[in-house]
Amino acid sequence: MLETVASIKTPTSTIEVLRADWPRPVELTWHDPRAVLTMLFRPTDYEIEGRYPLGTAAKRLDRIGNVFFIPPNAELYGWGTGGEIRAVRCLFEPGFYERTVGRADRMTQTQLHRTLDLQGTLLPTLMTRLMDEALSPGLASVALSEGIATALLIECGRRVSGLSEERPRKAALSPRQHRIIEDYIASLEYEAPSVASLAALCGLSERYFCQLFRDEMGQSAGKYLKAVQIGRAQNYLFNTDLPLKEIAFRLGFANAANFSAAFRAVFHLPPLAFKRQYAAAGGFLKRSA
Repeated sequence: MLETVASIKTPTSTIEVLRADWPRPVELTWHDPRAVLTMLFRPTDYEIEGRYPLGTAAKRLDRIGNVFFIPPNAELYGWGTGGEIRAVRCLFEPGFYERTVGRADRMTQTQLHRTLDLQGTLLPTLMTRLMDEALSPGLASVALSEGIATALLIECGRRVSGLSEERPRKAALSPRQHRIIEDYIASLEYEAPSVASLAALCGLSERYFCQLFRDEMGQSAGKYLKAVQIGRAQNYLFNTDLPLKEIAFRLGFANAANFSAAFRAVFHLPPLAFKRQYAAAGGFLKRSA
């Protein structure tokens, strides 16, 4: 069910490009002495949820995003709708992890929760670069991969522990508003995500909503929605043969040129070149039309 398409081993980490066709639905429990950072390429209707540690009184499952991080020796239970997915992951050796970001057993429950959905454009960009190197190794691949993996681990550490939960807050987004945000993102189709629209749905002024969002998520609402939009673009490119014009339309761009410019700003390649590059690497991605 789980196939390793390509891999690179460095002194401190292992990078693997994977594909799988899971049963419908699928339940998994992950436990490894190594920390693992994963980026999923999944169909837009593929859902995955999880919680940890397994066996606690809390039974709620939280959404797992396209990029998520599992600390060393943490036990994560996950549930998914099943189907075909592709992924790239980076597994960090325990000693390297502790030397770089500290002991994982000191993570709080809030910090653990943050690991399930790491937003922003930097992590996907670095993970995509690692996938590129694994699929098509070049000069000094091991050294380059180790450097990128180190940057990834440091960035994960900053994302997870960046906000102190001990710091008192005067206000925060409510659980209901968090559900509104999740539902809004899930329902996006043929329109660009809008901070103003999301603030209105939450019943807040745009300025106040952005302030609360930044306090809780550690990044602006605009950057978060941009990452969501680019993530949807990757799903369309990797999992469909839709023409570029149709993808742009579904993502809410005025035209294909605007979509290409936004995509190039993140990945430094136009969308079709990005897709062809990986389609040529051992058939990992579906061939473009």
